[in-house]
Amino acid sequence: MANRSLYATQAGNRQLQGTWDLDITGGDVMMLCIKGVFYYILTFLVEYLMQKNLTKNSQKMQNSLSQSQSQNIDQRENDAIENSNPKDYSARVKQIQKIYYQKGSEPKVAVDRVSFGIKQGDCFGLLGINGAGKTTTFKMLSGEI
Repeated sequence: MANRSLYATQAGNRQLQGTWDLDITGGDVMMLCIKGVFYYILTFLVEYLMQKNLTKNSQKMQNSLSQSQSQNIDQRENDAIENSNPKDYSARVKQIQKIYYQKGSEPKVAVDRVSFGIKQGDCFGLLGINGAGKTTTFKMLSGEI
């Protein structure tokens, strides 16, 4: 109330303006709403365009590495672990496999002959899509299953 009467005195008006008039707070609130809508639309467009580009790039990468090339790489890595000296690694896993058997349905292979070696001082992690067997692999290594 004090701000409105001060403004009315300085402007030479005898009549107090309403709180939501453009000269008091109405202009600020209106600009706040306009900016909010503008930045919401801008954020949506940026996210949409980034997602579109990421999808294109991932499809290109998937197409560039064919299934046979991927199997060749996997085979070379398996051979490297298989033919290596166990003392070269802090942890070495060879051909681990986990199959879940369910009554009345076919067995499900959760982990299919995975091999890897971790050298001293290496930081190690498994990457893969959902359902690839990452958690099952770590549970097998920790003795949980």
